[in-house]
Amino acid sequence: MPDQYVKVSLENFIKYSKDMFAYWTENDFAASFRKMLTLEQFRNEEMQALYQQYLVAGPAGYVKDLFVGMGMKDADNKADMFYSVMFFYYSLYDGAEEKGQIKDRFENVIDDIALKLNN
Repeated sequence: MPDQYVKVSLENFIKYSKDMFAYWTENDFAASFRKMLTLEQFRNEEMQALYQQYLVAGPAGYVKDLFVGMGMKDADNKADMFYSVMFFYYSLYDGAEEKGQIKDRFENVIDDIALKLNN
């Protein structure tokens, strides 16, 4: 699977991650779906599987595969670090009054992580 990701640059991946953050937080359907899955994962095994697929294990595995494809050492740990930040900012965004500030903070943190991953 990681062979498919060899052509993805870190720069393109960071842009994609910012776009995905905007999608999962600003798109009414996606944000409502994400929030519904967050709640329903505790009531229904099917919803828990969807929650894992769309919001936890699926994206974390995708990031790991991308990082492996980019030739990063410790791709597992770096992917966990990267995606945990993204996941954390979903929650911050949901509870924030100033959502634009949270989005800006997220983008700054992701840019900082990208610089560290490049070194």
